[in-house]
Amino acid sequence: MYITRTKKTVGSKQYQSVLLVKSVRINGKPRHETILNLSQWSNEQVAALEFALKGKKGIGTLDEVTATTEKGIGGVLVVAHLAKKLGITEALGTTKEARLAMALIAGRLLTQGSRLKLCEWQKMNEVEACLDVPHFSEDDLYSTLDWLSKNQAKIEAKLFKKRYADSDKKPALFLYDITSSYLEGVDNELAKYGYNRDGKKGKQQIVIGLLTDQQGVPVSIEVFEGNRSDSTTVIAQVEKMAKRFGVTELVLVGDKGMIKRTQIQAFTENTHYITSITNAQIKTLIARGVIQLSLFENNLVEVEENGVRYVLRKNPIRATEMQHSRQSRIAVMQEAIGKANTYLETHPRANADLHKEKVVKRLRRFHLHAFAQISLTNRIITLEIDTQKQDEVAQHDGCYALKTDVPKDTLPKEAVHARYKDLAKVESAFRTIKTGMLEIRPVYVRKESRTRGHVLVTMLAYMIAQSFWESIKPLQLTAADAWGYVSQLQTIRLSVPKTSLPPVKKIQTPTPACAAIFSALNLKIPNLSFTPVV
Repeated sequence: MYITRTKKTVGSKQYQSVLLVKSVRINGKPRHETILNLSQWSNEQVAALEFALKGKKGIGTLDEVTATTEKGIGGVLVVAHLAKKLGITEALGTTKEARLAMALIAGRLLTQGSRLKLCEWQKMNEVEACLDVPHFSEDDLYSTLDWLSKNQAKIEAKLFKKRYADSDKKPALFLYDITSSYLEGVDNELAKYGYNRDGKKGKQQIVIGLLTDQQGVPVSIEVFEGNRSDSTTVIAQVEKMAKRFGVTELVLVGDKGMIKRTQIQAFTENTHYITSITNAQIKTLIARGVIQLSLFENNLVEVEENGVRYVLRKNPIRATEMQHSRQSRIAVMQEAIGKANTYLETHPRANADLHKEKVVKRLRRFHLHAFAQISLTNRIITLEIDTQKQDEVAQHDGCYALKTDVPKDTLPKEAVHARYKDLAKVESAFRTIKTGMLEIRPVYVRKESRTRGHVLVTMLAYMIAQSFWESIKPLQLTAADAWGYVSQLQTIRLSVPKTSLPPVKKIQTPTPACAAIFSALNLKIPNLSFTPVV
């Protein structure tokens, strides 16, 4: 084991590297293996180590160098790299709050939970070294959430400008959807009872609206009170696009619960829409003779009325699924009726009308009342199905219609259909944010500003997660496994006993999986050697 020094001249500058190496044999041939990069050591430290090696005083073998595991660094390196690449670091700025915001984002990606848990997590990770974030407390993080809420508009505007800095013009098409997130407590300032998409009855909630570009990259996120209806949030998004992002020509894509007649009437002449219509609206158009049921087929068909275009299609796969679902619900109803009749037969004093009402409620809950009804004769409950009406209902299976006012020469029917399908990207974002790796719940804050700050952190973390996933797709790894591999990369403390040399901290050699991920991200693992804080 010995020290080597190499010099390299680049232009007018000269660089020197100092390495601690050992001789090994690979396939019978001598090779040098680097143990430690000493380039950051002082001349006195290098000289002391070299003296110890040559004089056999202090250390003479590799076994005499002790290595102690320090902190996790791989995950934080990835977050810092992607945040810089996406412009998040620049958009946040260089203030103390901005650096603490990066810690919140890293925590949301690498460990979920409360601000207190994040304070404990920082002790086991190289947050200060990678994100330039000094030790922080729980109160520091709460203040940072307030700061994020206050500066959200500026941050989102800077990110938008960064993303489209090289574009000839700003994008014109945006995807918008809304979801809710239930709360365990009742003290959040935005918490209200409303339509709960999580199926959690009796829980207050907040409503979250997410606006993305056509590729599904988040542009803006907004938190509303829990009783806010979907459609009432739309106009604010249109105004935001013009004021905050300078988008004057806009096509907004939203589902049928989002963009309704009221919203369309409020749009300016430069605002267009793509949405879908309900089954009841389809039936109305058929009754008016605007469209015919025969037009619904596997291929797209377009019909126009007074400048409004309807793009029609019948999805055969979905039609089959709906038919199977209907037959399954009928079978469940018949089984329930059989059990009810058995009970009534064995319990003569049981109230037959009450059991009938229970069956009727289930019939409506199963959406079968359009062609079926329940009768009670001599304490026997019967399910009666009108096969003709059932066939009429089945004719609509898999049929859907899109509605838009975008001119044909701007967006043909195939593009209209494709852009509406892009809403799945927003739904995917919500799944990741709500129940996937980011786990926006539980919301451990009460103040409105901190709730908004928490949700913004989750959006910024999703942007990083999205970029990470796109980069590692060729590796055929799950996102969870990939984050696990990079999080295994740690720093180690090397110390030389019986000498005056201070301990040195460096990044350990990555596993092959970790190295492959870093390569896919175009992220070089820094060859750092630095003196740890004792």
